[in-house]
Amino acid sequence: MIAPRRFLPSISALLAFEAVARLGSATQAAQELSLTQSAISRQLKTLEAQLNVPLLARQGRQLVLT
Repeated sequence: MIAPRRFLPSISALLAFEAVARLGSATQAAQELSLTQSAISRQLKTLEAQLNVPLLARQGRQLVLT
């Protein structure tokens, strides 16, 4: 069964998450996606709130998957 659309994460949030997971940095992800670092952070925070799961943890200056 397919989840109702309102429960699905946005494509932009998923793209931001994928870029941060791959690059390990919100700043580098922002540069790659032509967004600001704060826009990436907001999208990640929204995605984590929607899923009710922490997705990333900070290790020094790098973001890593939980």
